[in-house]
Amino acid sequence: TTEIYTLSLHDALPIYWELLSAEFNKPVVQLASGSAKIDRNHWHRLGLRFHGKQIVAALDGVPLATVENSAHRQGMFALGTEWNQVQFDNLTVTP
Repeated sequence: TTEIYTLSLHDALPIYWELLSAEFNKPVVQLASGSAKIDRNHWHRLGLRFHGKQIVAALDGVPLATVENSAHRQGMFALGTEWNQVQFDNLTVTP
């Protein structure tokens, strides 16, 4: 089955983020959400860190949320965007 955690940054004003847990053919679960101040003229760093059941979502090194969830214990990594222009740089995935 397809199981994912996703950290999304939405471009609507005000800019907001959400941390979701999703699994094929099941309802999406929102684990956390909030607003974010983003300067669109500068690079930003989004991060997800996993340790056991703990998930930390961060923006520019500052934690946005820390939650506990063990729905997905392993999986793949992916990047996605909507139909807007986006650039990625210095991408790192570490075990």
